[in-house]
Amino acid sequence: MSAILLVTGCVSARPPFGHPNVLKQGSGAVPSTSSIEPLRGTSRLRRHHSERSLDTQAARSTRAQVAEQAAIHGTAEADAFERLLVLAGLDPWDELPLRASALTPTQAARMLSVLLKKPVTLGNLPPRMGASLLLREVLAGDAASREDLLRRMTRLERLAVLRPDGYLAWVINGRTQQRVGQVEWKDGAFVALGFELGRFYVNTGGVFRPTDEQLHPVFNGFVVEVYDDADILGRSLDGAEDAFFELAMSIGRFFTSPTDSLLSLQHLPEGIAALVASSPEYLERFSSMTRGEQVRAVAKLLTTLYAGGGVVKGSTGALTSVMGGAGTLLPVLSLTGEGALVMERVAVPVGRMAYAVGTGVGGLYVLASADPGGGGSGLKVAPPERVVNDLKDFSGKRFQAGSETFLLDKKGLQHILERHHPRYWNGTTKAAQSFFGAKMNFEDVIRSIEAVLQQNRERMVGRGTRGMYQLTGVVDGVEYILGLNQGRVGQFYPR
Repeated sequence: MSAILLVTGCVSARPPFGHPNVLKQGSGAVPSTSSIEPLRGTSRLRRHHSERSLDTQAARSTRAQVAEQAAIHGTAEADAFERLLVLAGLDPWDELPLRASALTPTQAARMLSVLLKKPVTLGNLPPRMGASLLLREVLAGDAASREDLLRRMTRLERLAVLRPDGYLAWVINGRTQQRVGQVEWKDGAFVALGFELGRFYVNTGGVFRPTDEQLHPVFNGFVVEVYDDADILGRSLDGAEDAFFELAMSIGRFFTSPTDSLLSLQHLPEGIAALVASSPEYLERFSSMTRGEQVRAVAKLLTTLYAGGGVVKGSTGALTSVMGGAGTLLPVLSLTGEGALVMERVAVPVGRMAYAVGTGVGGLYVLASADPGGGGSGLKVAPPERVVNDLKDFSGKRFQAGSETFLLDKKGLQHILERHHPRYWNGTTKAAQSFFGAKMNFEDVIRSIEAVLQQNRERMVGRGTRGMYQLTGVVDGVEYILGLNQGRVGQFYPR
């Protein structure tokens, strides 16, 4: 089963099942999945602005879509799960699961594929995140009845997410709640004043707190008040704007030259560079794009993955991986030559590595490239003579720090390459394995080792060559771990 997933944007709207309750400052009230009657009268906003109607053409259009969905389904009214799918971007002609039948993992994968191919807008991104979470839970587990899905949906009623334009919006209906601030790329994530793009936040008694993977509140000191933001009433909130535009403004500074496109991707969330590198036809096309085209394409791809739950925090230097084997059935992503995203639920063959590009239940994966050219056939065990032949002229490197001399010899470098380089990998792996970028040759690895040693010169002078200890350093935006044993480099890998 596979589906083409276009990486573009969709339509947002207020919920078609009536006005959600407007939150009062400190009240802790949240929109409800069962709310049908519209609110009467007006509300006193925090800044005492008079209430204006938030109705838009996009909202009326979405209400019409839900009505069509219900008619197609043969019922008088769509239920809460169907409403969420429509708000997340499903069209009237898209097939809905039968209410009387349990939703199977295969059906969930098919529906997730359909959703991910829909354009992502500011309005439908929050419901898309909620719907994708429910589908990925089924994908990772057993079939779920409609009653069970509706029960799981109650967890979404108090959840909000950060949008790329810096506003918080409710997952259950996409309605805008309040302004946070400008979204910026910082410390491996898109953030705005402590809120992180792609993460769920729960309203607990009038304040927002982050959630864990089970959507339970995390009491880590991060607390932001829930309030009615009068500023949102003076602007168009139909949510039809492409969600990727704001991210494009944030990531543009990394793309200084089209020829350094893959290097630029290493500064962005995990999985993006791996996804592009594992799709050779698209990689060739991507490399020939202008800087502006690259920024736009990556921003669309990022937005689509965030909406579907396929982005994790950090740079692409190190990706959690799993080894293929009997019974390993994973949702795997790739790109066509035209840049369309493809998701296939496939059995990962024995000896092939798949990188997780999302966290939590039902994560999404990218197959590792087979070689530095990004052949896309998967990571394979290298013949042992390959690393021996390539290092035949390497006699070692010495690094001086004060009066101490540190050594990178042929044996140490061979061990590093066989464990962490796609071209020289000898098949050994751990539960969480990291690899150098496929474009790096062994000379690039040596230069990176030297750079990390240089960054830690003062510490090395203090510690000397006695005993075992580790150093950390950042090279080209990638964080590395370097291990020393009696002054000899025997460990080096991306975190």
